[in-house]
Amino acid sequence: MSLLITTPRMAGVSGVLGRPDALVAFRLRERNRVALDVISSYANKHAAIDVVVGIAGTFIPFMAIPALAGSIALQAPVIYQPMASHLASVYLARPQEIKTATASVVMPLAAATGLLDMASEFGQEFMVHIARELIVEVGLGALAALAVPVIGGAVGAALDYLIATQMTWRVGTMVSAYFQNGGAWIGDKQHTFELAKQMTGGIRVGVNDLLSGKFKSQIPRVDLDTLRDEIPSVRHNLVRNLSSFVEMMRGAMEDDQVRQILIAQGVPADLIAAAIGGRSRS
Repeated sequence: MSLLITTPRMAGVSGVLGRPDALVAFRLRERNRVALDVISSYANKHAAIDVVVGIAGTFIPFMAIPALAGSIALQAPVIYQPMASHLASVYLARPQEIKTATASVVMPLAAATGLLDMASEFGQEFMVHIARELIVEVGLGALAALAVPVIGGAVGAALDYLIATQMTWRVGTMVSAYFQNGGAWIGDKQHTFELAKQMTGGIRVGVNDLLSGKFKSQIPRVDLDTLRDEIPSVRHNLVRNLSSFVEMMRGAMEDDQVRQILIAQGVPADLIAAAIGGRSRS
């Protein structure tokens, strides 16, 4: 990375280096791999500790959705906010510090350059809003089964697991999209959530699925490397930031040299090709 930082023409351009998200494309595959591990870890933690408490025991027919949404939202400071901060550290870290950077180090710089505090973006109000949508997806049939004494406990445990993991993956995908999109929501936060929901899939299940364990086949696993293929603005913003580096490096070297340095720094080949494009001088 030293060649990039010490190039005279580049050193004088604070507009690029001043934003911590400008380096997201560098070692992007590794960032996404670490991000997937982070999301998976929080999803497993969420499900394992059964944080969506009291679903089976407190179920009241036709009054379940507000109660369940509130229960899910209470986990914002336990699961969703820490995970969002952890993911922010992954995407804002310098390339050589992806696995070691912490939110306490990267977020003050992020805030100073106009990036959002990810933890504050997932407060209880927003979590209640998206939790209600998720619970409606489950379907009233599955929710009604919670009131049946013989099977209610098993159905409740299955819903705990399903809702916890799905919510965690949706929030995690949103955060990844924010940083890959140049430090901005795609349209707005709600639209970004809708895109994350599409990528993680729905969770409408029947009672038999919940009792048999088949619901686990619906647990999402998003390929974060495909966000730039699925969402045009993500690709546009990744290429835009990378193009700034390319233009500055062109002041000191030929395009073949630029290309080799970017490859060595783990920039995906498709982004390199788009950033160098038809303007190649080599």
